[in-house]
Amino acid sequence: MRLLLSSIDRFHKEYDGYHFAFHEGLCFEKQVKWEIKTLEKKIELNPHLPDNYLQLAQKFLWMKDFNQAEKALRIVVRLDPQSAVPDMLLGDIAARDGNYIAARKYWARGLAKDPANKLLQIRASL
Repeated sequence: MRLLLSSIDRFHKEYDGYHFAFHEGLCFEKQVKWEIKTLEKKIELNPHLPDNYLQLAQKFLWMKDFNQAEKALRIVVRLDPQSAVPDMLLGDIAARDGNYIAARKYWARGLAKDPANKLLQIRASL
């Protein structure tokens, strides 16, 4: 009887953990979607701030919407050509898609803009 109760108790603890993780995942997704809408409104008000596009790209990356992230990052490159971060992230997207030649070009371009960036140094050496 004790073994049965401990098994049932363990099942309920595991179920509660899965339920909590599932619920938290849904809350996270809703939060990110709300943040995307907020950033899109901020961009409508002032479309010349690269930080808003960079934040938007990061939200799209969290949502695994790589096409939208890439579009936002290309705008950041145009608005702030000295920033190395969009090149690093564009390289990551290209590498994820299996286009390692393009990825290395993005990482090298980013490294040229910010030679002290350790993450870019590692990526460019791959």
